[in-house]
Amino acid sequence: MKKLLSLSFVVLVLFAFSACNSPKETVPEKVKASFQKRFPKAKQVKWDKENKNEWEAGFEMNNREFSANFNVDGIWKKTEYKIQKSEIPPLVKATIDSLFTGYEIEEAAVIGNSEMKGFEIELKNEKGSMIATISRDGKVLEKRSADKKPGKGDSKEDKD
Repeated sequence: MKKLLSLSFVVLVLFAFSACNSPKETVPEKVKASFQKRFPKAKQVKWDKENKNEWEAGFEMNNREFSANFNVDGIWKKTEYKIQKSEIPPLVKATIDSLFTGYEIEEAAVIGNSEMKGFEIELKNEKGSMIATISRDGKVLEKRSADKKPGKGDSKEDKD
């Protein structure tokens, strides 16, 4: 009898959770159209809603995995794709070597938006992880904890 009650409870809980799940939101047509215009050669596009005002597309293009963000009106916000450590340009590598001694490069990505093009470098040492945004000319634009999203209280001038 206890097994039957336990099984009934599990089924009831699963049914309640599935009934509460709302259907996935659909990507606005403005966003899809803007994406298609900017990335006509994109393949295997997968959409996620970043927040109430922004959508992110993950896709393949030119043998790389990209992500691109658009606001709900279809305005492009940024694009990013991962690169190998060996692809980091010498000026950017020199900045990392001089300003982030004791850190190792975990991941690197090319990032860009309408205001800048540069690199997002995830660095790690025994104290933890951080992300540095570095322009193509080697200037550090921002650094933040890898555990925080941009704009969550870290300033562009934070120094460790």
